Amino acid sequence: MILAFVAFFYDYIKKRLHSFLMAIIIICNIFRYIYSVHEGYER
Repeated sequence: MILAFVAFFYDYIKKRLHSFLMAIIIICNIFRYIYSVHEGYER
C-alpha cells in the first residue's frame, strides 16, 4: 500500500516538479510562520 502510494507520488512529482517545489516553499513558509507565532507565545 505504502509502496504503491510512493510510486504514484514519485510519478506525480516527476510530472509536476515545479508546482511541487512551489508547494514545498509555501508549506515551509507556513511552518516557519506557525513556529514564530509559537515562539512568540512561549516568551
